[in-house]
Amino acid sequence: MNPYSFFVNVVLLIGILPMTGCQSLSLLSSPIQKRGVSGFFKDTVLHAKIIKALSGKYSGSITLLIQKGRVMLVGYVKTENDRQNVLTVLGTFADIRHLADHLIIGSGSDSVINDTYLSQSLQSHLFFDTRISSQNYHITASHKILYILGTARSESEKKNVLGHAESMSVRRVISDITIDPTFDTESTQSHQAIQ
Repeated sequence: MNPYSFFVNVVLLIGILPMTGCQSLSLLSSPIQKRGVSGFFKDTVLHAKIIKALSGKYSGSITLLIQKGRVMLVGYVKTENDRQNVLTVLGTFADIRHLADHLIIGSGSDSVINDTYLSQSLQSHLFFDTRISSQNYHITASHKILYILGTARSESEKKNVLGHAESMSVRRVISDITIDPTFDTESTQSHQAIQ
């Protein structure tokens, strides 16, 4: 990719992301993850492409959590037909290595403030737990259900993450956590992803 194309894509992302409503706040506030600039950029571009492909139709109702081509869909759509439309659109992206569909048919959460508090509270718990590499996890909440997408360095770390989540006042914890002992030590110039 030439420098001009890179610049145009970055400007496009900066313009699109704040307007989408389809990305958890942790995308913009979390520390840079140890996956390298290349991976981070690829997932950021994937996120922007998905938002564009959905044409803003589901803005504010769907949250995308993305990590190295793994995508978790969280939120709600009005009908099963809407859900199938979203899945069809995402099915056209070769960059998506794994898709976890957690869309709910119905209306938005009636406890948005509580959901925001839950997701930020869990992120804080992980940040202050020295046994956990908190930047490797993407978290959102909807309808008092916690959703976690991430990569643990060990089974023990995964258990610690889930332990924090399950100790909170939530209806359920849904996680998609893979284990990769080398994930935390990857070069920041090789693979960095997005949420």
